[in-house]
Amino acid sequence: MAVLGGTCTLIGTTTNLLVDGVPQASGIEPLSIFEIIPVGVVAAATGGLALLMLGPFLLPDRGDIARLGADNETAFFTELRP
Repeated sequence: MAVLGGTCTLIGTTTNLLVDGVPQASGIEPLSIFEIIPVGVVAAATGGLALLMLGPFLLPDRGDIARLGADNETAFFTELRP
């Protein structure tokens, strides 16, 4: 969501700076820092909605961390192999 939120300002992502360079190279007035907010908000909202809908299907179910130490069992998140 931080990357999607960065699309709302000119300096939020490097791509926005590159897009601003195209009109400047053609002699057109440069964009202001908040001029792309309408497009950025739509992109952030669409991306956020996609994350909310697809996230449960794409991310693994790791279970509840509180259950890992139950019944004096030792649980490890990682393993070390020689």
